[in-house]
Amino acid sequence: MDALLRLTLANIKSFTRDRSALFWTLAFPLIFVVPFGSIFSGRNNQRTIGFADVDGTPASAQLKTAFGAVDGVHLVDGSEADLVARMKKGEVTAVIIVPKGYGDTVAAKAGPASVTVYTDPSQGSADGATRQLVGFVL
Repeated sequence: MDALLRLTLANIKSFTRDRSALFWTLAFPLIFVVPFGSIFSGRNNQRTIGFADVDGTPASAQLKTAFGAVDGVHLVDGSEADLVARMKKGEVTAVIIVPKGYGDTVAAKAGPASVTVYTDPSQGSADGATRQLVGFVL
């Protein structure tokens, strides 16, 4: 064990004495991390999500309030067709549809209440984030 400790200390001393090894191991990665981190850190995490309430019950209004309370989410009201068209144009990242009968299902506790979520398949990261958001709120 004593030989292993002495060998390890010798390797550490050898590494710290080699300036080029220290540069390539420590300084060079920092040269890339700092500029690229500052360039890409200002990304906007705000998502605009369409919300179509077909049901119109207090339970669906409560669901809308829950979605609106999430940080970084801006809800846009409208009809299903209008919101899907706006999603295709890129104005909203996803559309959540609360179907007719949602409030009755919640009130009767007759099983899981469902909502329909439309996402843009060309925005893969937004698709996954929206699915996680819907699962979290529900």
